[in-house]
Amino acid sequence: MNKKQFLISLVFVSVFSFLGGIVGGTFSSGTNIFAKDTSTYTNPHKINYLKSDHINVSEIQAELITLVNDKDQTIGRLSYNQFGSPVFMLYSSAKPYEIKFPEVKDNSKFTTKDWAEWRSKSKTTLPAFYLGIFDTEPWMVFSDKDLDERISLGVANLEPIISLQYNNIVRLQLGTNPLRHKTTGNEQKIKGSICAFDNKSQLIGRLPVE
Repeated sequence: MNKKQFLISLVFVSVFSFLGGIVGGTFSSGTNIFAKDTSTYTNPHKINYLKSDHINVSEIQAELITLVNDKDQTIGRLSYNQFGSPVFMLYSSAKPYEIKFPEVKDNSKFTTKDWAEWRSKSKTTLPAFYLGIFDTEPWMVFSDKDLDERISLGVANLEPIISLQYNNIVRLQLGTNPLRHKTTGNEQKIKGSICAFDNKSQLIGRLPVE
Protein backbone atom coordinates (compact mmCIF):
# COMPACT_ATOMS: atom_id res chain seq x y z
CA MET A 1 0.00 0.00 0.00
CA ASN A 2 1.50 3.30 -1.04
CA LYS A 3 1.26 6.57 0.90
CA LYS A 4 -1.71 7.93 -1.10
CA GLN A 5 -3.83 4.80 -0.56
CA PHE A 6 -2.97 4.84 3.14
CA LEU A 7 -4.24 8.43 3.53
CA ILE A 8 -7.51 7.69 1.68
CA SER A 9 -8.14 4.62 3.89
CA LEU A 10 -7.47 6.70 7.00
CA VAL A 11 -10.04 9.33 5.96
CA PHE A 12 -12.77 6.72 5.31
CA VAL A 13 -12.14 5.03 8.66
CA SER A 14 -12.33 8.35 10.50
CA VAL A 15 -15.59 9.40 8.81
CA PHE A 16 -17.36 6.09 9.45
CA SER A 17 -16.15 6.03 13.05
CA PHE A 18 -17.63 9.53 13.58
CA LEU A 19 -20.99 8.57 12.05
CA GLY A 20 -21.07 5.32 14.03
CA GLY A 21 -20.59 7.23 17.26
CA ILE A 22 -23.53 9.54 16.51
CA VAL A 23 -25.90 6.68 15.59
CA GLY A 24 -24.83 4.59 18.57
CA GLY A 25 -25.36 7.48 20.96
CA THR A 26 -28.79 8.13 19.54
CA PHE A 27 -30.01 4.57 19.95
CA SER A 28 -28.43 4.17 23.38
CA SER A 29 -30.37 7.21 24.62
CA GLY A 30 -33.66 5.68 23.40
CA THR A 31 -34.28 8.40 20.82
CA ASN A 32 -36.03 7.43 17.61
CA ILE A 33 -34.45 9.52 14.86
CA PHE A 34 -37.21 8.56 12.45
CA ALA A 35 -40.07 9.65 14.74
CA LYS A 36 -42.12 12.68 13.67
CA ASP A 37 -42.30 15.77 15.84
CA THR A 38 -45.82 15.72 17.28
CA SER A 39 -45.32 18.50 19.79
CA THR A 40 -47.53 20.85 17.76
CA TYR A 41 -50.37 18.32 17.97
CA THR A 42 -50.03 17.37 21.63
CA ASN A 43 -49.57 20.97 22.72
CA PRO A 44 -51.92 23.07 20.56
CA HIS A 45 -51.56 26.82 20.78
CA LYS A 46 -52.87 29.88 19.01
CA ILE A 47 -50.52 31.41 16.48
CA ASN A 48 -50.68 35.06 15.54
CA TYR A 49 -49.49 35.14 11.95
CA LEU A 50 -49.73 38.90 11.85
CA LYS A 51 -49.23 41.03 14.93
CA SER A 52 -48.42 44.69 14.65
CA ASP A 53 -49.43 47.96 16.24
CA HIS A 54 -49.48 49.66 12.85
CA ILE A 55 -50.44 47.99 9.59
CA ASN A 56 -50.17 50.04 6.44
CA VAL A 57 -52.01 48.68 3.41
CA SER A 58 -53.52 50.24 0.34
CA GLU A 59 -56.70 48.13 0.28
CA ILE A 60 -58.49 45.48 2.34
CA GLN A 61 -61.16 43.25 0.77
CA ALA A 62 -63.37 41.14 3.04
CA GLU A 63 -66.93 39.84 3.24
CA LEU A 64 -66.91 39.99 7.03
CA ILE A 65 -64.85 41.93 9.57
CA THR A 66 -65.36 40.94 13.22
CA LEU A 67 -64.39 42.89 16.33
CA VAL A 68 -63.51 40.72 19.33
CA ASN A 69 -62.78 41.90 22.87
CA ASP A 70 -60.24 40.47 25.34
CA LYS A 71 -62.81 37.86 26.44
CA ASP A 72 -63.02 36.49 22.89
CA GLN A 73 -66.58 37.85 22.56
CA THR A 74 -67.84 39.25 19.27
CA ILE A 75 -68.80 42.88 19.89
CA GLY A 76 -68.78 44.23 16.34
CA ARG A 77 -69.47 43.04 12.80
CA LEU A 78 -69.05 44.72 9.43
CA SER A 79 -70.83 42.68 6.79
CA TYR A 80 -73.80 42.95 4.43
CA ASN A 81 -77.55 42.45 4.73
CA GLN A 82 -80.13 40.57 2.66
CA PHE A 83 -80.00 43.28 0.00
CA GLY A 84 -76.24 42.90 -0.39
CA SER A 85 -75.72 46.34 1.17
CA PRO A 86 -73.10 47.06 3.86
CA VAL A 87 -74.10 47.09 7.54
CA PHE A 88 -72.11 47.87 10.67
CA MET A 89 -73.35 46.54 14.02
CA LEU A 90 -72.00 47.00 17.55
CA TYR A 91 -72.95 44.71 20.43
CA SER A 92 -72.82 45.16 24.19
CA SER A 93 -70.18 43.16 26.06
CA ALA A 94 -73.02 42.10 28.38
CA LYS A 95 -74.88 40.66 25.38
CA PRO A 96 -72.29 39.85 22.71
CA TYR A 97 -73.15 38.54 19.27
CA GLU A 98 -74.17 34.90 19.11
CA ILE A 99 -76.59 32.62 17.27
CA LYS A 100 -78.74 30.13 19.18
CA PHE A 101 -80.15 27.25 17.18
CA PRO A 102 -83.09 25.13 18.39
CA GLU A 103 -82.17 21.75 19.83
CA VAL A 104 -82.71 18.69 17.65
CA LYS A 105 -82.68 15.10 18.96
CA ASP A 106 -82.27 13.42 15.57
CA ASN A 107 -81.32 15.23 12.36
CA SER A 108 -80.33 12.15 10.36
CA LYS A 109 -83.54 12.34 8.32
CA PHE A 110 -83.54 16.10 7.80
CA THR A 111 -84.40 17.29 4.30
CA THR A 112 -83.25 20.55 2.73
CA LYS A 113 -86.58 22.08 3.73
CA ASP A 114 -86.14 20.89 7.32
CA TRP A 115 -82.69 22.47 7.53
CA ALA A 116 -84.02 25.76 6.15
CA GLU A 117 -86.83 25.78 8.73
CA TRP A 118 -84.36 24.93 11.51
CA ARG A 119 -82.13 27.84 10.56
CA SER A 120 -85.11 30.19 10.31
CA LYS A 121 -86.00 29.44 13.95
CA SER A 122 -82.53 30.41 15.15
CA LYS A 123 -82.14 33.49 17.35
CA THR A 124 -79.45 36.08 16.76
CA THR A 125 -78.44 38.69 19.33
CA LEU A 126 -79.73 42.13 18.40
CA PRO A 127 -77.15 44.92 18.09
CA ALA A 128 -77.02 47.89 20.44
CA PHE A 129 -76.11 50.09 17.46
CA TYR A 130 -76.91 49.55 13.79
CA LEU A 131 -75.72 51.52 10.78
CA GLY A 132 -76.40 50.42 7.26
CA ILE A 133 -78.21 50.68 3.95
CA PHE A 134 -81.78 49.42 4.11
CA ASP A 135 -82.75 48.53 0.56
CA THR A 136 -81.10 51.55 -1.12
CA GLU A 137 -81.35 54.17 1.67
CA PRO A 138 -79.32 54.80 4.85
CA TRP A 139 -80.66 53.88 8.29
CA MET A 140 -79.34 54.14 11.85
CA VAL A 141 -80.74 52.58 15.05
CA PHE A 142 -79.86 53.08 18.74
CA SER A 143 -81.08 50.51 21.28
CA ASP A 144 -81.20 50.43 25.08
CA LYS A 145 -79.56 47.92 27.44
CA ASP A 146 -82.46 45.50 26.84
CA LEU A 147 -81.75 45.79 23.09
CA ASP A 148 -85.13 47.45 22.44
CA GLU A 149 -85.02 50.13 19.74
CA ARG A 150 -85.16 53.66 21.16
CA ILE A 151 -84.03 56.01 18.40
CA SER A 152 -84.01 55.42 14.67
CA LEU A 153 -83.23 57.85 11.90
CA GLY A 154 -82.72 57.61 8.20
CA VAL A 155 -84.38 57.96 4.84
CA ALA A 156 -87.41 55.91 3.81
CA ASN A 157 -88.94 56.23 0.36
CA LEU A 158 -86.97 59.45 -0.26
CA GLU A 159 -88.35 60.96 2.96
CA PRO A 160 -86.32 61.82 6.14
CA ILE A 161 -87.52 60.26 9.39
CA ILE A 162 -86.47 60.45 13.04
CA SER A 163 -88.41 58.22 15.46
CA LEU A 164 -88.41 57.97 19.25
CA GLN A 165 -89.74 54.68 20.58
CA TYR A 166 -90.87 53.31 23.94
CA ASN A 167 -91.66 49.61 24.42
CA ASN A 168 -91.08 49.12 20.68
CA ILE A 169 -93.85 51.60 19.82
CA VAL A 170 -93.19 54.89 18.02
CA ARG A 171 -94.31 57.71 20.31
CA LEU A 172 -92.75 60.72 18.52
CA GLN A 173 -91.78 61.07 14.89
CA LEU A 174 -90.12 63.97 13.11
CA GLY A 175 -89.91 64.31 9.36
CA THR A 176 -92.41 63.12 6.80
CA ASN A 177 -95.39 61.51 8.51
CA PRO A 178 -97.87 59.47 6.45
CA LEU A 179 -101.28 60.10 8.08
CA ARG A 180 -104.78 59.06 7.16
CA HIS A 181 -107.26 61.94 6.78
CA LYS A 182 -110.13 61.67 9.24
CA THR A 183 -112.81 62.79 6.77
CA THR A 184 -111.78 61.29 3.45
CA GLY A 185 -109.83 58.32 4.80
CA ASN A 186 -107.12 58.95 2.25
CA GLU A 187 -103.48 58.74 3.28
CA GLN A 188 -101.49 61.93 3.02
CA LYS A 189 -97.85 62.83 3.64
CA ILE A 190 -97.27 65.68 6.04
CA LYS A 191 -93.74 66.86 5.26
CA GLY A 192 -91.65 68.59 7.88
CA SER A 193 -94.03 67.60 10.67
CA ILE A 194 -93.85 66.34 14.24
CA CYS A 195 -96.38 63.71 15.29
CA ALA A 196 -97.01 62.27 18.75
CA PHE A 197 -98.69 58.89 19.34
CA ASP A 198 -100.09 57.07 22.37
CA ASN A 199 -99.16 53.55 23.45
CA LYS A 200 -101.72 52.18 21.00
CA SER A 201 -100.12 53.99 18.03
CA GLN A 202 -103.02 56.43 17.83
CA LEU A 203 -102.21 60.02 16.83
CA ILE A 204 -102.65 62.41 19.78
CA GLY A 205 -101.06 65.57 18.35
CA ARG A 206 -99.10 67.01 15.50
CA LEU A 207 -97.32 70.14 14.25
CA PRO A 208 -98.29 71.84 12.05
CA VAL A 209 -101.95 71.33 12.93
CA GLU A 210 -104.68 71.01 10.33
